[in-house]
Amino acid sequence: MNAIQKEAYQILVEFDRICNQNNISYSLAYGTLIGSIRHEGFIPWDDDVDIIMSRSNYERFIEVGVPQLNKNYTFVDRHHESLYWYGFGKIRSNSMELREKSCDYLGIHQGVWIDIFPYDAIPNDPVLAKKQIKKINKLHRNFVAFVFTHPTDSGNVIKKTVQRILSTFNRITKNANFMLPIWYDQLEHEAMKYNNSNATYYHCLSVNCTDKEYEGSKLTLEQLENTILHRFEESDFPVIADYHANLTAIYGDYMTPPPLNERVSIHDTV
Repeated sequence: MNAIQKEAYQILVEFDRICNQNNISYSLAYGTLIGSIRHEGFIPWDDDVDIIMSRSNYERFIEVGVPQLNKNYTFVDRHHESLYWYGFGKIRSNSMELREKSCDYLGIHQGVWIDIFPYDAIPNDPVLAKKQIKKINKLHRNFVAFVFTHPTDSGNVIKKTVQRILSTFNRITKNANFMLPIWYDQLEHEAMKYNNSNATYYHCLSVNCTDKEYEGSKLTLEQLENTILHRFEESDFPVIADYHANLTAIYGDYMTPPPLNERVSIHDTV
C-alpha cells in the first residue's frame, strides 16, 4: 500500500470496528470490491474505499456510529458541511489531505476518504422507475455542471472553453447559487421516495452512473445484506455473497486488469 491507501485502509478499519460493535451491515463495493476479489487488497492505482449499505443502515451509522469515530477522522455529508454537494457521506482523515480539483474551491474538508453509498428503493413499476432515474440523472447533471466542472486537458477547444466558463461561474457563485440546496433536497427526496414501498430492487441513486452501471448495480435487500468475509489487505471485510454476478454486470471481465493506459485513479486530485 502507498501512503494514501494506508490512510484509507485505517479509516476502513475504524468504520468496520464501529459497524461490528453496532450490528450495522455493509459491503465493500465497486473498485474496492474488485480489489478484494482480484488483488486481496487495493487495486494498485486506486486511492479510496467504496462502501455500500441500505439506507436504514446508513442512517443508523450516522446516528450511533459517527459519534463513536475516533478523533483522527471526520464524517462529512451535506448535513455536516453546507457546501458539500455529494449525495452520499464520506469519512475523511484529519491528518492527510487528498484534494480533488472538482471541489477544492469549496473549502470543504479534503482529507483522504472512504465513500459510503446508501442504497434506496427502485419502484417496481417500470414507468415509475424510468421516471425516477430520469429525474435523478437530470439533478446529477446539474451538480456536475454547477459544482464539479473544472478545467481539464482533455477535449476540444469548445469543451475546454465551456469548462473554464462554468468553473469561473461556480467559484464566483459558490455561496450564492440558491438552486444548489433546492436541487439537493429534490435529489434526496427522489432517491428515498419509494423506501417504504414493497420494492424488489435497490440502488445507490445518490451517485451519477451510466445506464450499464445502473442496471448492473441493482440489488435486492437480501443480496445487499447477505455478506461473506473476504480478504482486503491485512484483514477480512464483508462483501456481498453474490459479488461475481454484481461485478460482472457492472464491469464484465473484472478479473482481467484494464490496459496500462487506463490504470489510473478516477479521481482528478491536486
